[in-house]
Amino acid sequence: MLGSFVADLAFRTNRIPVWGETLMGNEFKLGPGGKGSNQAVAAARAGGRVSFISKLGPDPFGDMARALYKSEGIDTQFLFTTQSATGAPPSSSTLTRARTPSSSCPALVLK
Repeated sequence: MLGSFVADLAFRTNRIPVWGETLMGNEFKLGPGGKGSNQAVAAARAGGRVSFISKLGPDPFGDMARALYKSEGIDTQFLFTTQSATGAPPSSSTLTRARTPSSSCPALVLK
């Protein structure tokens, strides 16, 4: 499987913001994500033999991905290390409600 790994930053708020409103999160979680990465993990958990092809940075997010693939039994011989940082959303102290390109469901994203 060819794809990307992205460290997901998830924030919880007491309610969904209205359009254009900024809410401060009251809980934060960091975890593995990325469409290709998520599909590789799902296929491995379903019993498939999976190889994942991607690039990861030499940083804590890349380490998170490598540990995940090892624990899930995913073949990582085609994971390459780049000098660039592993994917992650930019950091900010505010959240804004937005629509994701892949769905019409509202999502909280960093602004």
